[in-house]
Amino acid sequence: MTEKERFKLAADIFLEVARTTEVDPSADVEALIQQRSAGDAALLAEVRQLLAASKDDSVFKTLAAALGTVQAHVRSAADRLPTSATVVGSPAGRGLTEERAGDVIGRYTLVERLGEGGFGTVWVA
Repeated sequence: MTEKERFKLAADIFLEVARTTEVDPSADVEALIQQRSAGDAALLAEVRQLLAASKDDSVFKTLAAALGTVQAHVRSAADRLPTSATVVGSPAGRGLTEERAGDVIGRYTLVERLGEGGFGTVWVA
């Protein structure tokens, strides 16, 4: 069994345990994971790790802190963008209107279209 297959099976067993204990909180979790692991010690250990992590809210707090750090870096990078350029949403997202040089969007006057893609149009403004 590959590592990927083992993790998928461990995740499936974890979800089965979660569903079972939701319906029957007194269910014998250890017996269930022993049975489903069928003697595979590595699989059993992985399921136990998933169960332990799901009970430890510090995992979620760590993840939330990491996401907050990423958001702060994105905001910081956005603050450093030159004010001579702006990204304008795609026409489809704004009532099918096409921006033109000379249009005013907020405090920006569009000067020259640099390019466009799936997520919008980039202008010198």
